[in-house]
Amino acid sequence: ASGTTKSTRDRTKSVMDIIRDVSREQQGPASRDAVLDRAVELGIERAKAEEIIDRMRRDGDVFEPRPGMLKLP
Repeated sequence: ASGTTKSTRDRTKSVMDIIRDVSREQQGPASRDAVLDRAVELGIERAKAEEIIDRMRRDGDVFEPRPGMLKLP
């Protein structure tokens, strides 16, 4: 096992989907605030979403080309 719970994996996938959607809408990197706002709308606590984004950055699953902007590889 990878040490992550199913709910954490589900939330991580949700955050990735949000980043993808917001990037498409903004036609470029997604603003971190927009991603967090949308995560909260979907019932993910803001602090949890922040944690997920930080972990994704550490793991190389998302990049921050500019401060506050998120981009999938």
